Amino acid sequence: MTVTPPVGDVTPPLAVDIDGTLTDEQSAVAPRVFDVLREWDAEVVVATGKALPYPVALCQFVGIPASVIAENGGVAYVDRTDDLLFLGDRAASQAVVEEYRAAGHGLGWGTHDMVNRWRETEVAVSRDSPLEPLERIAAQHGLEVVDTGFAYHVKSAEVSKGQALSNVAERLGRETEEFVAVGDSVNDASTFEVAGRSFAVGNADDVARAAADVVVEERYAEGFLAVVERERFRRTLVRNGCSVDVRNYRYTKNLPRTLLSLLCPPIHVAQFSVHWSGFQLWVASPQPKHGHSQLSSRYGTRRSSNHGNSETRPDFPMGH
Repeated sequence: MTVTPPVGDVTPPLAVDIDGTLTDEQSAVAPRVFDVLREWDAEVVVATGKALPYPVALCQFVGIPASVIAENGGVAYVDRTDDLLFLGDRAASQAVVEEYRAAGHGLGWGTHDMVNRWRETEVAVSRDSPLEPLERIAAQHGLEVVDTGFAYHVKSAEVSKGQALSNVAERLGRETEEFVAVGDSVNDASTFEVAGRSFAVGNADDVARAAADVVVEERYAEGFLAVVERERFRRTLVRNGCSVDVRNYRYTKNLPRTLLSLLCPPIHVAQFSVHWSGFQLWVASPQPKHGHSQLSSRYGTRRSSNHGNSETRPDFPMGH
């Protein structure tokens, strides 16, 4: 699967989910992501199924402007422009819930229901509650139920994180194609569809995996951090004049410093492939003047020619 590189040495804006992506297996936000989000030198859009106060508070605690998508795209807020957008229909969702309750089913959140207290465009139902009657009643009202792995969300079918990202990106002066998106669930698939590059973390569900450009091996917040390392590595390559096309990406720690010197100018190769513990990187450089090019390194070299095009592949040791 090909990941389309951005033009130039530019940090792309980031769209990132919270639950399952910035959290650990106990649903706690991983401490390491705070510095990463704060130091990201482009816009960060936090996109979640949670109610609006949650992503706004996260941005405040991280120390970044609040550009957020909440309730699976039902509501969005952009601090820079002071825009608060309501894209879903709470009244319709509430009608479904009332009928669901009348049929003898509860939402499953206890007396005070802190999950729905601040929701404005949808209703969340515990996954311990029966799904079939909820889906049937929602369909009768023209709504859908999305199982995010954390709750059943009763929402307008046309509402999605991806659609909301289009609205937020416009207010940030960005195109959705500029974004790198990271997530783990079915509700992130719409974000993956509109973003320029998309990554599913290792714990992602099947829908998210199918929609993402790349699925990283690392799970939960470690997966997000692996994506960040990949983006930093890509920027370093671009800064050194390399055109990067990453396929079947798997993050590998402790890449050697010599790797950059091997890949980037002044070395001139037509096509160059590096295999390193599951990491495969294609670097396309200008066609050399001669029929082939020879690259010497302590790892050894291979040289081949195909219809006048040359290919040089260093033999890196595997398994590190």
